[in-house]
Amino acid sequence: MCSGDLVSVTNSLATCRPDLARQWHPTKNGLLTPDQVVAGAAGKVWWKCEVADDHEWKARTSSRTSG
Repeated sequence: MCSGDLVSVTNSLATCRPDLARQWHPTKNGLLTPDQVVAGAAGKVWWKCEVADDHEWKARTSSRTSG
């Protein structure tokens, strides 16, 4: 947990980056939710823009949380 390899309440995307968690695609990630993913995870997931319904893309969580 402390190394950041396993998700916990302190390092999840939902906790660390609620702004990005709101862009989590509601259906294309299946049962996976932002509280089940480490904020800097390398895996790709689906995102959905809050502005327009047709703005959807797949990207690594780490690329969205770095910088």
